[in-house]
Amino acid sequence: MLFAREFSPEAFSEYLSVGQDGKPTVLRLPPENDPVFQQLAPIRQRHGLYLDALQAQFEVFHARIAAPYFHMRKNLMEAQRYLTENIDQVNLPPLLGLPGTVVNDDRREQVLVQMMNDANHQNSRNFSMDLQPLVIDLNNRVYTLHGTVTEQYDAWKAILKDIYLEDRGGDASVPYGE
Repeated sequence: MLFAREFSPEAFSEYLSVGQDGKPTVLRLPPENDPVFQQLAPIRQRHGLYLDALQAQFEVFHARIAAPYFHMRKNLMEAQRYLTENIDQVNLPPLLGLPGTVVNDDRREQVLVQMMNDANHQNSRNFSMDLQPLVIDLNNRVYTLHGTVTEQYDAWKAILKDIYLEDRGGDASVPYGE
């Protein structure tokens, strides 16, 4: 019902109620022969296919990133442990205006934190939250979605909304079939 309401709020808002906690409740279902609800069935199927393609892309992304991410985390933890245990023996170079010789505990902690932040920043530059472009061939049109998951999903919802409006003659307020 949420999916249907997103495409045709005027037709499906009466079927849902949203509580103060933001959770929707289904008040009743539309009739099975409701033409607007039936029109949304193929759009919902397309949406399911998109989610399957996105899931497959996540699986590829995970397979590609899992080992390097694990090793990065392991290296960072080992470096932090080593620096923490051996901070007095480590010959610290001047860092961000701090002198090369660190004498008090506050300065040691500042240097340790800065070194860990630098290492983390260096490692995190190897990882991107952008997915590979997702190419979808739909109704003899090819759509290419770029960016983050959220950006791709927002673009996909806009495409589905356009298809829905085209099917309805460009006006969502016109009852289906008129």
